[in-house]
Amino acid sequence: MRKIILLFFSTLIFSSCIPSKKNTVSFTDECKFVEKVIEKDWKKAENENYFIRNDDFLLRLQKDYRNCIIGLSRNDIITLFGKPFEENDLEISYYFLDKGCMEVLPKNCEMLIFYHDKSEQRKVIGYDIQKHVYHD
Repeated sequence: MRKIILLFFSTLIFSSCIPSKKNTVSFTDECKFVEKVIEKDWKKAENENYFIRNDDFLLRLQKDYRNCIIGLSRNDIITLFGKPFEENDLEISYYFLDKGCMEVLPKNCEMLIFYHDKSEQRKVIGYDIQKHVYHD
């Protein structure tokens, strides 16, 4: 009995040391590099609920990576970009790109917005960057 208990605890300890597998996105071969680019260039502002705007990255995202992003599931987008700030019935996901979006009455706010279809996987059917300017 003692050997069984020792074996059980040994297995438990060693299995907890194995790192968990990171979620990955199933990109086609020609798009696999996009995951690394997003990991490198998409950063959340420290201790804030918005992402640091990187104009060069956003331009490439809109022009060069569109074929790689369209058709990904909503879960793939969350794996790549993190949890969105706001969701609208799971059909629209908003990522804030400016601190101005966080103000009670935002004056300047730029957002990366993903539009999802109504299928079970909520596949991306489009995305863009929108700037909202609010006036007093």
